[in-house]
Amino acid sequence: MARRIPLGSWLLAAAVFLASTGPALAQRAPDLTYGPDEVLLKDGGMLRGTVISVEPGRAVTLFVMLTGEHRIVPWAEVERVDRGKHAAPAAQAPADPAEAAKRKERELNLAQARGERGVVRVHIDSDNPGVQLYRLNTSPSPGAIANPTSSLLPLPHSELICIAPCDKVIDGRLGEQFFFGGKDMPASSTFQVFSRTGALGARVEPGSDGRVIAGLLLDVTGVCSMTLGTGITILGFIDADRQRRNADGTPMTGAGGQPVVERGPIIPGGDIAGPIVLGAGALLLVGGIFLGISGETKYTLSAKGTAPSIGLSPTGVALRF
Repeated sequence: MARRIPLGSWLLAAAVFLASTGPALAQRAPDLTYGPDEVLLKDGGMLRGTVISVEPGRAVTLFVMLTGEHRIVPWAEVERVDRGKHAAPAAQAPADPAEAAKRKERELNLAQARGERGVVRVHIDSDNPGVQLYRLNTSPSPGAIANPTSSLLPLPHSELICIAPCDKVIDGRLGEQFFFGGKDMPASSTFQVFSRTGALGARVEPGSDGRVIAGLLLDVTGVCSMTLGTGITILGFIDADRQRRNADGTPMTGAGGQPVVERGPIIPGGDIAGPIVLGAGALLLVGGIFLGISGETKYTLSAKGTAPSIGLSPTGVALRF
């Protein structure tokens, strides 16, 4: 047997449906089929369209979009003209970049407080107060500062996040890469924080642009010296025909007047000088490598406890360790 539903239940369900969909319907853009302007008439009527001209004391010219006709309404019949009464709402102005940056910072602080992986607070510990933290290869955030020309060596395309001691929350949930740099120091190797939580301590040992550049110059000089020494050594062992000379330095000739030749190295003494130049180049290369490594910016990362802070709680002032 079919079950009958009381009429009151139907009415209650309809009321609930209208109440829930009302806000959504109210947010829809207005229907502009009839035009954005409205002309109220003294006899209680209304015309809707686009007002083309208003001539006080004479007439109002209105384009009625529904019918596609121009209506000229005598001024004596017009009660009121409402321009833009049914116009679509204006597009929302873009948010202030500074306010957007502050909102993003608040969201990151909340995410870090919740213990989300990849959102950590970084504290930089270094003897150089100019150490800077950068995010590598990202689209600049609103109000972000691009990497300054504070180093003789070019830094990768990056975004400056903070300067030591930093104590700022960074977002690395998508595997973003970060590195350290600063004035007269080369960029460090990159690191990621997507698997870390809480606070992160970074002990940074600044490098030196001068040592890195000097190391590169030594490496180039060493490679060139090794190449030259190798060539001299080879030519010092290769024999070539040469004319023998008498004790007084004149060319030696045979009985028939033909020159007397003998074989000798293309570069006399090259078999000794070549290895010396080759060894000096090798020493320069090794020295340049060690000098360049000593000039690199190094760091160590470690989990860091929450720094002591004072804040307000529902019961008063709270000291957190």
